[in-house]
Amino acid sequence: MTTEQMGRVGCEQGEPVTRGLAYLFISQGVFLICGYVTHVFMARKLGPQDYGIFGFVISVLTWVEIFVYGSANLVVKYVQTWPDRFHIWRSLFFRVQCLINAAFFTPFIGLALAIGRTSERYGFLFPIAFLDLLFVGFYQLYSGYLNGFRLYTRQAVASALYSLSKACWMVALVYLGWKVKGALLGNVLASVTGLLVAYVLVETSGVISRAKPSFRKKGAPGKLPITRTIGESFLFALIPLMVNFIFSLDLWMVNFLVGGAEVGYYVSAGTLSRAIFLLFSSTFMASFPAMVSSFRNATTSERLLRLFRLSGDFFLGVALPFALALAVNGRQLAVLFFGREYIPAGSTISILSLAMFFITVYVFHIYVLYAAGEYAKAIRALLLVAGLDTIVTPVMVVAWGIRGAALATTLVSAIGFLLAHLSVR
Repeated sequence: MTTEQMGRVGCEQGEPVTRGLAYLFISQGVFLICGYVTHVFMARKLGPQDYGIFGFVISVLTWVEIFVYGSANLVVKYVQTWPDRFHIWRSLFFRVQCLINAAFFTPFIGLALAIGRTSERYGFLFPIAFLDLLFVGFYQLYSGYLNGFRLYTRQAVASALYSLSKACWMVALVYLGWKVKGALLGNVLASVTGLLVAYVLVETSGVISRAKPSFRKKGAPGKLPITRTIGESFLFALIPLMVNFIFSLDLWMVNFLVGGAEVGYYVSAGTLSRAIFLLFSSTFMASFPAMVSSFRNATTSERLLRLFRLSGDFFLGVALPFALALAVNGRQLAVLFFGREYIPAGSTISILSLAMFFITVYVFHIYVLYAAGEYAKAIRALLLVAGLDTIVTPVMVVAWGIRGAALATTLVSAIGFLLAHLSVR
């Protein structure tokens, strides 16, 4: 494929995919740098015990928040399919997001308050953490608007500023002595900041005025039922929900079956190795709108093949060597980032680095199935891998501790990649 051909992939509306991939790759790099600065600071400042508590609370919060993310990818689908209807559907997406936020914030804040009254270890950490549910969904929604119209530059700016604000808020509050509570409150304030930035970038982009049609495109629904929209939002939330379940189950099992400083070691290992997924997730963020458009316009034969090959070359030529470099230097990286106190996390980093590579390619294949409308195949692949993970991880944690947890995640993610690849083929 020539450079000119690559630059034309998916550029009928908005910025080209390759340019978007570059911008989003940079923004993910900013996210990683900010994340590691924050985690390294907290790991050293809090120590393995409190850092493990923070990591567990954040993992639970992240998994719960996935339920409020679905509307963002749903927006991408509808904007790419019928961009001329955006000015009509925008208020509907806002109402749907409000309902989803309320549906999950209300019960979980009640549960968090109950935990706070009975748990000496966690206290009222969960109520502080779950405040993020009120804001992060709206940040994702406005980021979805930018992604749907392929305004990759603005999306990258919003993501980078969100990452910088998170690092600043969390580090500042922990430094001031608020410890784990300060870190969780900083996470909430970062979502507020990210929402404000994304809102301004959408409102100043001009997409709303440009989206107003002079005619109604054939096949475009006029008024979307709110129940259907909520249902489709949860359908799209299944991808991050199941993927983060794989990310989180190993940590949860280590927390409940092993405990102590081992949890902090595993949190540090997961933090470093997850760099692979977070950095290279820019691939499916940039390509998903183009894939939706290609399938909708029946241009799959040549254009999608180019896009698929480009992504495959990127995974094999960049992501795999990056994962192998992390795997080989796991012990040294643990000492470099977290200090000699975290040496036991070294071998776990080496194993999880390979798991993160498999998960990244696995998720890319799932997004291909979603773009093609093959929801049944995608959901089967997601549920089979999650079910297998539920069986394998506890057994291997009991047998080999934190190394067993990392081995289980690697095995399950490799099987998931093979299943998803066969479904796409």
